[in-house]
Amino acid sequence: MHELLEVSEVARLLKVNPDIVCKLIKSGQLMGLKLGRMKVSTIEIEDFLQRNAGKDLTDPYNVKKLEGAVELGSSRRSVDSSSDEFKIFNEGSTVKNEGGSSGKPVHVINLYAARRELGIEQKALAKLLNIHWTSYSRKERGVHDFTLSEAKKLAEYFNCTLNDLFQDD
Repeated sequence: MHELLEVSEVARLLKVNPDIVCKLIKSGQLMGLKLGRMKVSTIEIEDFLQRNAGKDLTDPYNVKKLEGAVELGSSRRSVDSSSDEFKIFNEGSTVKNEGGSSGKPVHVINLYAARRELGIEQKALAKLLNIHWTSYSRKERGVHDFTLSEAKKLAEYFNCTLNDLFQDD
């Protein structure tokens, strides 16, 4: 069962000062619940950590991405729109990926590696994209394609380019 933790318990868990937890709650970065004293559910703490991976929350009213939060390969290549391996169309269309030199669809290699490196579950990324986790799983495995807006959200989340996540190294 999930628990409700008081601000002091959340602060110990996150290894920060209780004032910082209060600031995170007031800014809306962390959702609290007032039942006598302010409390935060363990589910919300988990979601908070996943939502904010790779971000600087020193000032919760001005959240910034951390530089170099995720390194996915040392080389950055531009997208060749004429290539059959990687196509980007207008917003709302799909990021089509036929597979790289490994024979596997490229998202399996890069996106899976990025997600596993940070210890993020598929369900958390599915929630970010507002899709069911089984749909996310199929897309990550290359069974279905991500929409361009989904691909952009993932690249923003991992603080990298679309090429980093969806192109063969």
